[in-house]
Amino acid sequence: MNDFKDPAMQRYFNGLPAYVQESIKQSGVQLYTLAQLEKMAQNLTDKH
Repeated sequence: MNDFKDPAMQRYFNGLPAYVQESIKQSGVQLYTLAQLEKMAQNLTDKH
């Protein structure tokens, strides 16, 4: 479970498809802003 300090990031993460959440968790990438999280999620969904 990713626990983001920013509530907006946590809400966005929780709304992502499970495979995107899992990919983000497994990547080990540190995400500090909502924009970073959105970009990573977009990149992952573009691949599917």
